[in-house]
Amino acid sequence: MRVHSFAIAIHPLGLGRAKFTLEQSEMERLMARKAKPKKKAKAPRKAAAALNEAALTKGELGKLNALKTSVGDQIGEKAFLQWLRDKTKSATAVPGDKNAEMIADALGKLVQDSGLKLPHGGYLVTRGRGRVIVTRAKS
Repeated sequence: MRVHSFAIAIHPLGLGRAKFTLEQSEMERLMARKAKPKKKAKAPRKAAAALNEAALTKGELGKLNALKTSVGDQIGEKAFLQWLRDKTKSATAVPGDKNAEMIADALGKLVQDSGLKLPHGGYLVTRGRGRVIVTRAKS
């Protein structure tokens, strides 16, 4: 067993020194660096959802191909799937027609209060010169 001896300055100004002796095994233990754990190899990422290109429209295919060529296949597919998800969300949230709602509210009150009868075919409401034209819809 080898014995190492060395001096260490204890005071920041160098006043007073201490002498230590260490055995070889202790010296190796102190001098040994902790090895960093090896990083695991990452598996290639899969697309978030399977992309069925046969179900896409011609315009959507064009957008997908443009994204793939501009930013790469993986990022392009990811961006396209995000765009498609946002597009379907906005398509399902169709804003209501305020005018149709006002007409339905007014006619609903008349049907309940005064007994207004509406036929199965309904009526066609159009706008004329300064007036409203109501005609029976053809069934």
